[in-house]
Amino acid sequence: MLVVSNFDLTDELNALKPSQFMESSIKDTTINIDYEYRYLKTGYYVSLHAEVLGNRVIPSCEDIIDSSRTPILLLRATRAKIPTMPFLVTDSVKKIMAELKLPVVVFCC
Repeated sequence: MLVVSNFDLTDELNALKPSQFMESSIKDTTINIDYEYRYLKTGYYVSLHAEVLGNRVIPSCEDIIDSSRTPILLLRATRAKIPTMPFLVTDSVKKIMAELKLPVVVFCC
């Protein structure tokens, strides 16, 4: 198992810095420990590089992108049995008004 991280980790781990990993062609299960996973940031590219190499990687690019989309994140959390506040995913203001009581938090786009 390969760990890719910007953090200083113990010498007992087989760990590489992101820049080292991005220049490598190491094929191994990859755990991507980064402080920034947003799309087009280093953490995203580490996972993308691992996927291109055919590695099993945690988190996957799909997980990274889905976690930045609030409705998808809430749906995935619910399916994984992670407790969330009640929510409704819809594109209809009428449905929001009919099903939810005020006050309401709305995430859009």
